[in-house]
Amino acid sequence: MSAALSSRAPFVSLPLVERLGIEDVVVTLQMDGRLKLVVTGTLPDSPAEITAIVRDRDLTDVYLDMADVAHDAPYTFATLDLSVRDDTATLLEASGPLPAGQQVTIRALTTLGEDVTYRIHALGVNRSVAPEALELHPRSDD
Repeated sequence: MSAALSSRAPFVSLPLVERLGIEDVVVTLQMDGRLKLVVTGTLPDSPAEITAIVRDRDLTDVYLDMADVAHDAPYTFATLDLSVRDDTATLLEASGPLPAGQQVTIRALTTLGEDVTYRIHALGVNRSVAPEALELHPRSDD
């Protein structure tokens, strides 16, 4: 979804965002048992940042506009999938201080545009790695 929207980002707008006048917009679809649309950005001529959250029950009231002409400041689209939190994997290649073969705990699966990464944790270190850098372990049925 992030990749599809990112490829069209110059033409996409959300009336909600435009009404609020938010700039430097990042639109994230967050999944953690429930779905949320999280919009972050800045307010014009202000040091303030703003976050708007639309919960799953209200997503049908959020509209997406497609323009014929590109916008000057396209949104950045992302996803944050927290449903994989606490899954485990083996690191297939070294990543910073973490050696190949290291067992890691997954924090999240993220996309930013077309880039997909797992956020992992091991040995007190947090890293982002490509999916192909991990061998995912089967989930236990507890």
